[in-house]
This record gives sequence, structure tokens and C-alpha cells, in this order.
Amino acid sequence: MSDLAAIRRMGRAMALACLAAMIALPLLLTGAWLALPELKRTWPPFAILPIPAEPEPGLMVAGWLVLLLPLVVLLWGVHRLRRLFLHYAQGEVFSVDAALCLSGFARAVLVWALLQPLANGAAGAILTLGNPPGQRALALSLGTGELGALAIGLVLLVIGRVMREASRLADENASFV
Repeated sequence: MSDLAAIRRMGRAMALACLAAMIALPLLLTGAWLALPELKRTWPPFAILPIPAEPEPGLMVAGWLVLLLPLVVLLWGVHRLRRLFLHYAQGEVFSVDAALCLSGFARAVLVWALLQPLANGAAGAILTLGNPPGQRALALSLGTGELGALAIGLVLLVIGRVMREASRLADENASFV
């Protein structure tokens, strides 16, 4: 099998995986958010959180909506990644649009990495709004996941720029023939 045939095959498989992720991620977030009160009761790491055992439904919805913002950014990025893999599936490895898709994914990863800690902190603060004064909490944390996403996003942004230049050079060279 030639390299281009393998790239096409992998591009189709990865485009399908991106589509599955675009469906699964909102479902997983919603399921985890709905399970939060049960996790607080049954899982020791969650037991120490200052959220009420039965958060008010309005606060649960507000917290979920806050967490949707970084997820929407990430979903847009996965959509761009899917488009990149669809280009690969068609054998378009060094097209300008493929490079722009990679750059779009990189930007989404960078924005997600910045928004996610803020959204987590805001969602936690919203859940504790029903607590009496002195028992409300706002906790912001930047973990290795977000730091890794920042690094990967920056690397992919550079690779996207290199791919755009390679595409421009390929177009320029094709015009000489």
C-alpha cells in the first residue's frame, strides 16, 4: 500500500473518530454533571467539595451552561480537525484549506486551555451560591492537562503555518510545469 493510500485510509478513520467525539463529548459532560451529586455522596475525592449534596436545579443548569462554553470551543476545534482528516481522505495533504483546518484546531485547543480552568472555577462558584456566607467557594486551578494543551496548541499552530508555506511553494512549483 502506498503512503498516500495509507493516509487516505487513516484520514477516513480519523474523520469518523472526530465525528464520534463531537457526539460523545457533550453527552459525557452532561452525564458527569448530572452525576455530580451522586459522586459527592459516594466517591471520597468529591466528598470534600463544598457543593451541597443536592444542588439547586437552577444552579446546576447555570453551572452546566458555563462548562458548555469551553466545550463548544473544543467541539469547533474537533470539527476543524475532522475537516483536515477529510482532506487527507481525499488525498489533499498539502492544500491551503488543510493547513487552515490544522491552524483552526490549534487555535481552538489554545482557547480551550485558557477557558477550561476559568469555567471550572465559575461552575464551582455557581454551585456553592446556595451555601450560607463563608461556605461558598471559588477555586481556580491550571493543571498539567491545560498546560499540555497550551504546548500542543502552540506546536500545531507552527506546523499549520509551515503547512501553509509548503502549500504555497507546491502551488508555485506546479505553475512552472
